[in-house]
Amino acid sequence: MSTLIANPIYDSVFKYMIANEKVAKILLSALLKKNVVKVVQLNNEYNLPVSDDLSICRIDFGATVSEEITLPDGKVEVKESVITIELQKVYLPSEILRFRQYTGTHYCNPNMVHPVKYDTVREAADPMISVYILGHKLDVINECVCYISREYRDYNGKKLDVLDPFAESLTHDSIIVQVPLLPNDHIRNRAEELLQVINQSKQTSDRHFLSIDEDRYSGDEEMQEVIRTLKGAACDSDIRRTMQLEDEILGELKNKDLTIRMQAEQLAEQKEQLAEQKKQLASMARKLQKKGRSISEIAEFMEIPKDVVKTLLEN
Repeated sequence: MSTLIANPIYDSVFKYMIANEKVAKILLSALLKKNVVKVVQLNNEYNLPVSDDLSICRIDFGATVSEEITLPDGKVEVKESVITIELQKVYLPSEILRFRQYTGTHYCNPNMVHPVKYDTVREAADPMISVYILGHKLDVINECVCYISREYRDYNGKKLDVLDPFAESLTHDSIIVQVPLLPNDHIRNRAEELLQVINQSKQTSDRHFLSIDEDRYSGDEEMQEVIRTLKGAACDSDIRRTMQLEDEILGELKNKDLTIRMQAEQLAEQKEQLAEQKKQLASMARKLQKKGRSISEIAEFMEIPKDVVKTLLEN
């Protein structure tokens, strides 16, 4: 049975979906490939200025992760740890550089710092993972879900099996999701399965909605929870109005991007033309110099100042 759900590519729908703690744990567990047992949204969201009337939203989570650790004696121990997750979604390629500004804001946040017991008591931040959900394709990476992981190595490249609070506070891993590369068939893993709810190839004639085959997930309680949440968003009149507003904002951003690209192309073309003109003038000045003309004579002949002639001959 085909079911209509609200399209999470829209910020309003995405925030509605991720505000459901069950859904947040389901999606983050799949992306992190860890068992997220608790998730708390931190500081709601950051709004970074794009212009006077536009803003971009990012969300932070504090997640408690449960992992099974095999001890040296062979026993298995369940260990819980807290990590901070930056969940960032962007539609236009031009917005990518804003991620740096956001990450910088995060590192400066004193609420993310707490005392830890090391050889002495020091302040450190929870380990951080950035999750980037992109509505466009990158130039080189051809995987829909890509993991960028740090490693501890010595000078000779040997891997060190350690985790240090200092290093964990100042560096972080990243996960990149490229929505246009999500597969329709041949789903390979749990992350790709759950991310079908944001697969834009499932758009209906109204891009505010996606069409999902709910019968396919009849035995999947987690997927059913995500679908139920997005069905609720589809019926929410406030969400639908906000999606229309986002269309207008996105249109403005696209027009701004187009204008900037056209101006950049014009400037590049003008720069190329000026470089060619300078090259031709330099060639003419050298030819006249070889014929025994003085700088004053060359300047008079070419109708340019003498200092310009000197510069052309020096280059």
